Amino acid sequence: MTITNISYEQYDCDELADIVDDVSKALKNRQKIIEMLAFVNTSGAINTFLEVLNIRKKKDDQNYNLAPYGRIVIAGATEVAKQNLCYIAKKLNIDETRLEFHLKYNSLQKLNYAFTKNNNNVACIIASYQPHSGVSADGFASVISAISKKKGYPLVYKLFGNNGITVTSFKNALVNLLDKGIIRIKTSTNKHWRK
Repeated sequence: MTITNISYEQYDCDELADIVDDVSKALKNRQKIIEMLAFVNTSGAINTFLEVLNIRKKKDDQNYNLAPYGRIVIAGATEVAKQNLCYIAKKLNIDETRLEFHLKYNSLQKLNYAFTKNNNNVACIIASYQPHSGVSADGFASVISAISKKKGYPLVYKLFGNNGITVTSFKNALVNLLDKGIIRIKTSTNKHWRK
């Protein structure tokens, strides 16, 4: 969703009636709702918007993702070279500058995922197997289990299997996340956001 000008106009009752019809139609479209929420979230107006709708959620109470244009954190063991993972993302039109890699198994024990909590710049975390203890595990079997169940963190997309992040599992994860609107891409020609 691209907003070119923000207007501070007020409308009369007849104009508002027409707008109500248009908004009612738009709110029946899940994709439009996702785009609208993403816009008000990234513009800093999410709390005001939720108050207008009489939905008062504190940031910590949100357990859903509203940053589909943000970074994609990839964390977990893999034998696939980082440049190959970047190539897969590029083939799906995902800008590699959005990818944040944490691929060394031993360093994952020190990785603190707190930087992803309530962060509008992080769309999701794609994770494969990790150490069973780590920073912020808080009694859970692993830090990934902990943040998957805690509120305020982005969606965690878990890759299962003994091989860690593979070419196939990474591609399937990205395709699935794109299909569900959890992550979005921007076309270079029209500068509009799309799935």
